[in-house]
Amino acid sequence: MFVPNMLGTVLGWGMGSILAYCILDFFCRKNNKFFAYYLMHDYAYSARTKGACAPELETRMDEFVHRINEALRSDVDEVLVVGHSSGVHIGVSVIAELLRAGRLPADGPTLSFLTLGQVVPMVPFLRDAWRLRADLTYLSQQ
Repeated sequence: MFVPNMLGTVLGWGMGSILAYCILDFFCRKNNKFFAYYLMHDYAYSARTKGACAPELETRMDEFVHRINEALRSDVDEVLVVGHSSGVHIGVSVIAELLRAGRLPADGPTLSFLTLGQVVPMVPFLRDAWRLRADLTYLSQQ
């Protein structure tokens, strides 16, 4: 009895491994289509308002400003803000807001910004992306 149960387990793992491999292989072969869809969907969110920040996004950004401000006032050495994809231009605007408001404590932690896979090269070209263009200009001069 021990051998058939063990054989069933081995076969089960083998079939599961083959299935997992086939699924991963499918997504690797089709990644260019999925990735393009993701990028266009991500960009479309900004494009629907022609680059202007949507009201619900403004609310979230205000919350981020508050949370980062709290972190800057805590007992840490560094606050790292990470932006990925559309989060990069959100991070740009949030950090610009913190700097403009003078919310960086002089003797506080370092504020760092890491960007990954950003849509910033596309979004500023939208007609109503005035805020993002102003924030990028402001940050580049700091």
